[in-house]
Amino acid sequence: MSDRLSLVSEQTPKIMTWKAQLLALNSSASIEQVNVALNSLKVSSDAFKDFIDNNPEYMRDLAAQMAIELQPLVNDIDAKTAQRLVQLSIERQALETMVARERQEIALIIDQQRTQFTQDMNQASQEVVDLAMTKLIELIKSTILYFVLFIGVIFFAPLGLGYYLGKRSAVRAVTAK
Repeated sequence: MSDRLSLVSEQTPKIMTWKAQLLALNSSASIEQVNVALNSLKVSSDAFKDFIDNNPEYMRDLAAQMAIELQPLVNDIDAKTAQRLVQLSIERQALETMVARERQEIALIIDQQRTQFTQDMNQASQEVVDLAMTKLIELIKSTILYFVLFIGVIFFAPLGLGYYLGKRSAVRAVTAK
């Protein structure tokens, strides 16, 4: 901003002189009127130059005035920021509570599923054991039955065959006699 003011202060006297000369050429004004206008412009230019020379003090005053005028805005921004931070803190705590509750629910569901899986596995293993025992008993029964039949065939078949053949040969011997 000070660069702009410096540039304006350098160019203003030149522009004013040019405009005054243009006015003098294009108008039928008297030299006195032009001199009065030039003096007025010189006073304005000097006042503007003085303003630019005292610019640091003006800037300090402007900064102080802006600080005073902008303080309510800064306070409002601080209040809104604090309010949002409190709201975010409350939302964060609510999210933490919700996450903790969800974790507990998930842990409870996992425990229930684990218990159900254990019960299912126990039931399945019990059914497998029962089926295996039933099939084992059937196998033992059929093995005993086949063993008894085998023993019967081994021992009684020759005995029965011998008895039959003996009776038949006795009947032939009696009929042959």
